[in-house]
Amino acid sequence: MRTSEQLTAWCIGAHRKFGDPSVPVCQCFFEWREADARFAASSTPGLEAHYERAFGRHDGVVVLRLWPDTTVDIPVRTGEPEVDDDGVVAFGAEEITRGVWALRPSLNMPGLLHAFVVLYGVPDPAPWARRFVVPS
Repeated sequence: MRTSEQLTAWCIGAHRKFGDPSVPVCQCFFEWREADARFAASSTPGLEAHYERAFGRHDGVVVLRLWPDTTVDIPVRTGEPEVDDDGVVAFGAEEITRGVWALRPSLNMPGLLHAFVVLYGVPDPAPWARRFVVPS
């Protein structure tokens, strides 16, 4: 799903069929946008439509915009995810093709959503990629 409208319809249908929209798993695609304070805000009146299903980086964290008034901050790192007894510490990002990355594990928000996340339009280098400075 690429739009908030599609995600809303999915969640309503999943709630009706399963009683909890996080029981079935969907796939969501998020387009890269340069993040700023407006983007990261949890509620932004007048937010432009193309930001609805976008993601960006704000204060060192990846921000997914699920709906115009709903964002979720998630830590992301290249490679394997980091998980402890309390859950996901950092999602693992794997480059599928230039500018397209898949996150692992799936984003599971009980009572709200369970989705495999694909990020596209990711700049090179990816914002979560470690950068090494080699002295000359």
